[in-house]
Amino acid sequence: MQPIRFVRLSVLFFFVLACAASLQAQPGLCALQPFQGVWCAECSGFADLNLVDPSVPPKTMAPFSMLQRVKIDSRGNAVGKGHASLGGLVLPLESRSLFSSKEDCTGEKTYELIVPGIGTLPGAGAVVFLPLQQEFKVILLAPGHAITCTYKRMHM
Repeated sequence: MQPIRFVRLSVLFFFVLACAASLQAQPGLCALQPFQGVWCAECSGFADLNLVDPSVPPKTMAPFSMLQRVKIDSRGNAVGKGHASLGGLVLPLESRSLFSSKEDCTGEKTYELIVPGIGTLPGAGAVVFLPLQQEFKVILLAPGHAITCTYKRMHM
């Protein structure tokens, strides 16, 4: 490679990295309701099997996974529809949530999962928004559970 071309490519690469870093660290970027849009939520972890089968002793942990499509408006109100698996039992579900964000790209989520035949399961979570990846992560804060979720933007 010719020295001049290498220098040009190096300078271009430096500017691309600098622009990306400034976008990631731009003050106020996450205060502008970054959640608005349609998202694919994928969750996994462990949950109490007693939630869906009262005959099982409380605190019987079982594998949990969930996949749902979630639409979030400009005020952070969300509705979703999907399926969850708890201990191999697959259940349809709907959700209602409220998301909030702070300037430092952290936030909160409060939610209700509506599961036919079981009822409404409320909860809360801590959120971290990753602007460059157009996704955010949630850890659910229900006692006795260990569930994390990744929301990836499908479209605005």
